Amino acid sequence: MKSQILNCILVDDQSFAIENLKEQIELHPSLKILAIFTDPRDALAYLQKSTGIDILFSDVDMPWLSGIELAAKTRHLYPHLIFVTAHPAMSFRPTGVGIYHHLHKPFSALKFQEVLQAILKSASDF
Repeated sequence: MKSQILNCILVDDQSFAIENLKEQIELHPSLKILAIFTDPRDALAYLQKSTGIDILFSDVDMPWLSGIELAAKTRHLYPHLIFVTAHPAMSFRPTGVGIYHHLHKPFSALKFQEVLQAILKSASDF
């Protein structure tokens, strides 16, 4: 399998959650953070004018625009979506966003690795 870099965008209104996610991403040389947003409206504007984005990491509960609304408006712009949220997986069923992965806050390094491996596998299938 050829090594590839996946470009990521992070969106979460809580800076501590961004820091935790950023720490995990920085441990993986296959991931590169292009931009970080604490306001989903800024992320929306960025996503609508950018290309080359592979993964959107997004919180769900944010002011002004939920992560689900953000994903519904931009899902066609990137192949991989990961919701990073405190919502338990069993109660979390967004519609209109296609296929997505889910990390439950606080997530472990092992769970992050599992989600990343699933994405890397699907990315190599193209």
